[in-house]
Amino acid sequence: MSADGALAASNLFKIIVESHLKAAADSAFEDSDDAEYFHVSVSKRDEQLALYALIARAAADTTIPFLEQLFSERFARLSQRDVENDPTRTLEELYWLLLITSHVLTDSGEGETLLIPEALQAGFTNVVEVAQHPVVTLSWSIINFSRQCLDPGIRGRYFSPRLMEAVIWFLARWVATYLVPLDVSREIDSVGRHGSQHSRKLLNSFAWDNNQGELVLDFVVLMSMVALTTYQGEIELQTLTCQKLLASVVRRKHTCAYVVQLDSWRDLTRAFASGRSLFSLSGRLQRSLAETLACAASCIKDPEASVQYLRDLMGPVAGCLVENASRSDLKSVAHQPDVIYMVCCLLERLRGAARATQPRTQKVLFEMGHTVMNSLLTLLEVYKNQSEVIYMILKFVV
Repeated sequence: MSADGALAASNLFKIIVESHLKAAADSAFEDSDDAEYFHVSVSKRDEQLALYALIARAAADTTIPFLEQLFSERFARLSQRDVENDPTRTLEELYWLLLITSHVLTDSGEGETLLIPEALQAGFTNVVEVAQHPVVTLSWSIINFSRQCLDPGIRGRYFSPRLMEAVIWFLARWVATYLVPLDVSREIDSVGRHGSQHSRKLLNSFAWDNNQGELVLDFVVLMSMVALTTYQGEIELQTLTCQKLLASVVRRKHTCAYVVQLDSWRDLTRAFASGRSLFSLSGRLQRSLAETLACAASCIKDPEASVQYLRDLMGPVAGCLVENASRSDLKSVAHQPDVIYMVCCLLERLRGAARATQPRTQKVLFEMGHTVMNSLLTLLEVYKNQSEVIYMILKFVV
């Protein structure tokens, strides 16, 4: 693109951003139908933001520093704000900045392996130091802001479920895009270290510098646990956490290999296997979470450790189902809502683990199925008039 074209794109993008920030701030206290302008359907919103992102990438050398400046200003405004002042307008602006920045820095890539957008890799040829790269500074600004949600006091003041949704959505796309395999950056490095090649090298490696990648993964797991246990009843937030954020860290083997070694991941698996807090999730999310956690077993290099991981993860689940099916008073309590709910949750977890079956984990998951088979026959008899339970049993067995 010519210099005049890039300048025009930059000016247009700045006008778009400023107008949307004003709309976001103005809608902060509105409950009328006029505020629906800012709450359009997700698909339409994303389609619109994706178009804005194309404009931004056409002049990335100016638009990305512009976004970084806006985000840093809002973040600083929150940090300096007196607790008596209402931060709602600033939080609405941050919400919109998270959405547009996610589209600028990443592609949706549904069903594909996400890559760093070519316009960002090919640009910034004059940047020499990684700390000066606008994509890097913008990324760390948002991640540092997101870390604040781990503080209960700050989370209670600023991180509404809606803002958490935007943060988690950004992180899911960012992790899948920028935590690239190290061999990719080495391959780029072997081609050249000048101009656009050097910029490519920086973007494909900065996330792992100084162990930052491991710290981000640890934070992602901790944040996921917060979203799943603290924001109970927030279905959209919990769905994004289970199906987008956690799925993004196990989708690629190199990130999964790191995450399974983290204490935070072990805490999450223990909470799933033996705790009660995650039973507040819906049945669909129980299945999704079980599948994600079970998939991680394939990234454990030692076969015996992989098998033990699955036994520790799903053994208590299978044991709990057997225990419920073996109750002496089962027929009298089976149709109580809480008992049906517990049975359904356990069945959904078994289904999720079964969906994660891979060649190296097939045997241990088959053993799990064998363990619960007699209990399933008992439940089939007890719940013969409960189509929901029968359906889940059949889906697991078949």
